[in-house]
Amino acid sequence: MRKKNDLKYPCWEGLQGWFCKIMFLIILGLLVVPPITEGKALPENIKKIVLNEIEFYETVTVKFLESESWLNGDKSLWGEGFLIPNGYFKKMEGRYVVSEKLKPYLKVEKNPYFWRFIISVGRRSIKSIDYMNNWQEGVTKFWSFKFTYHIDPILPGLPKLGPFQGNGIAAWHPASGKWEKYRGSHLSDDGHNEYEKWLKMARTREREKVEAEIVKIASEKYRDNGDGTVTDITTKFAWIQKPLIINESNMTMTWNKAVSACSELGLGGLKGWRLPTRAELKTIIYEESVKEILIDTHDNKYLGESSKRDEKEIWTSDDGNQGTTGIRGNVLWMEKWAWSYKYEWKSSITSHQYNHKVLCVRKGDNE
Repeated sequence: MRKKNDLKYPCWEGLQGWFCKIMFLIILGLLVVPPITEGKALPENIKKIVLNEIEFYETVTVKFLESESWLNGDKSLWGEGFLIPNGYFKKMEGRYVVSEKLKPYLKVEKNPYFWRFIISVGRRSIKSIDYMNNWQEGVTKFWSFKFTYHIDPILPGLPKLGPFQGNGIAAWHPASGKWEKYRGSHLSDDGHNEYEKWLKMARTREREKVEAEIVKIASEKYRDNGDGTVTDITTKFAWIQKPLIINESNMTMTWNKAVSACSELGLGGLKGWRLPTRAELKTIIYEESVKEILIDTHDNKYLGESSKRDEKEIWTSDDGNQGTTGIRGNVLWMEKWAWSYKYEWKSSITSHQYNHKVLCVRKGDNE
């Protein structure tokens, strides 16, 4: 018969014993921590302490240096994309200045080196408290809550953004005798960048509308001949869809070579190809009714290129001074405004010996 002192408890011995001891401590800890207090409202002072420390009440602002251009780079999202078309900036003597409409929302910080514009654009507001809990660990008390919130516009014309999710945790310790924000408290929005995301989406939607209009114009005005050429249905003026190239590594040629290359071209089984005049090139590249670069009718890409934001310089037949220079159609396929993606047409005089792209044309129907 086994004596009482001889009884063995295998769960407490060896590696298995460590596992049992750990589980025992976990269970004991769960029994010590008080259960969730249900039905108890989140104290307003605790909520305000946490929200204040995570900068929930801070006004959402966008900041610029006075010297920065409102029409270039990221700033154009606000300048050309919102502030200028909504009348917050006006043009005076060739530059944009603050209008009276913006002044109620504008703060200017001045120092000897620069002026900083600070524009109030939004403020956060809580939609709902979605979860709350309070408990105690030893002598430390805790409150936690999860909430849904929005960013409401301050500057007229901006939308309400969200919803966003926030998390707040507060702790009280007898050593300090006060409630403080505890780790894990945070907001999920990205401040003024949320409005910049909205501006980018709006710009994309606007661009899609413009491109759809260009495709519609091209489908009604031009005919794809299926042989690498396009014809204007009304004028019977034809051009090649893609600029001539010598080879894949040489995409351009001199003016004299361009003249010869076009005259020798037999594309579409037709002769009579030549360099366009500046006026002709502009009618091919640029659609005045929508102030946009044209899309060809083959694959709905911008004429002759897969990229529409690079500078493209195309030879024209116009001659310059005393035959020593040739005039090229200098087509800038680049953003005029980042917001609207408008393009500019420019032409300039350059040496015949320079290399530029070649787009051959001919008068007469391809049928």
